[in-house]
Amino acid sequence: MVGAGFEEFVAIVDAGSVAKAALNLGLPRPTVSKRLARLEQRLGVRLLHRTTRSMKLTKEGEVLYQRARHVVHAAHEAESAIQRLDDVPRGLLRVLVPPRVPEGIFTQWLAEFLQTYPEVHLDVVGTDVHVDLVAEGFDVAMRHGVMDDSSLVARTLVVNAEIAVASKTYLESRGTPTKADDLRDHNCIVGYTGHNVPSHRWPLLDGGWTPVSGSLMTNQALLRVEAAKRHLGIAIVIDRMVGDLLASGELVAVLPNIVGRRDRVCLVYPDREFLEPKVRVFVDFIAAKVEASHREPGAQ
Repeated sequence: MVGAGFEEFVAIVDAGSVAKAALNLGLPRPTVSKRLARLEQRLGVRLLHRTTRSMKLTKEGEVLYQRARHVVHAAHEAESAIQRLDDVPRGLLRVLVPPRVPEGIFTQWLAEFLQTYPEVHLDVVGTDVHVDLVAEGFDVAMRHGVMDDSSLVARTLVVNAEIAVASKTYLESRGTPTKADDLRDHNCIVGYTGHNVPSHRWPLLDGGWTPVSGSLMTNQALLRVEAAKRHLGIAIVIDRMVGDLLASGELVAVLPNIVGRRDRVCLVYPDREFLEPKVRVFVDFIAAKVEASHREPGAQ
């Protein structure tokens, strides 16, 4: 497609290591290393200074990278353009999802997607880290919160509302908070942040935060709901998860006009002139599934 070894060289620089480049290219690591070595031998120069812990471009490597990356990118665009002529989704699709995605229903959707598009191969990785999609070789990512990368296109799936809830029995025994500071005197069921650490502060609707603590810390939303149902304390959860419990009175909202936030969930992908069919159909497929699930009675 391009000069022998150019694609591997550019991939190594973009990924920061041979191992990551091999993963992004779908090639064995030794193959990538050999192709880089052959490229250096053919050119008669060293392109990278490599140690067990670091990698740095040589002066010659910097010159080649600046020129080769445009060639490699253009070749990829040309290949994608040809593949798009028949508009058939195909090839490896690498997807990032948060670990908090409900595994049961989401895995069913992914299996159905593969059955619907048999020429697409999925590589799904769970992480809350906002990595550089292009540099790490990912096509799509599911993300929460504010999107601050203008190089990405964002397709909103849903806007979640987080609210604080507790049982009437708990509130009768401990008192009902009337202001955010009152939460200091309560057993608050603590969730996790996007960096996989307990979040000892809860969001306020005015944009601030209030400190909380309690006897249970978990990133499992269903466990937080169950703990609140069993009168163990006040939990902060997505409103759809407790709609029926609020309607029946088993749980009640706590400080509904003070505590909480709205959280946008999106699928994001690099902003490119031509969107590959595999990316387009995946985004449309998941968006349709999410929309349908929220229309179903009792959907969470």
